[in-house]
Amino acid sequence: MNKIDGIKNKIQKTAEYLEENVPSPAVLFRAHRRWRHKEFVSEINHEEIVPLVNEDGRMTSRYSFMVTVSCAIAILGLLLSSPA
Repeated sequence: MNKIDGIKNKIQKTAEYLEENVPSPAVLFRAHRRWRHKEFVSEINHEEIVPLVNEDGRMTSRYSFMVTVSCAIAILGLLLSSPA
């Protein structure tokens, strides 16, 4: 048996091991969803969070100013053809 056949044999054994011992992506995804729900989602008090999101999500003058300034900077960047 030459060196290439030995490498092919090792690759084949590794592939067989992985097929038998590594779960499918669907199983890993379900396990991750269960873990995420148990660790993060189930402990969140949604009744407290919703009013905070509503309050913080309002349109403010500061946000409007920042959007306007960023648009102005983007327009200047398009109009001034600098190689930066």
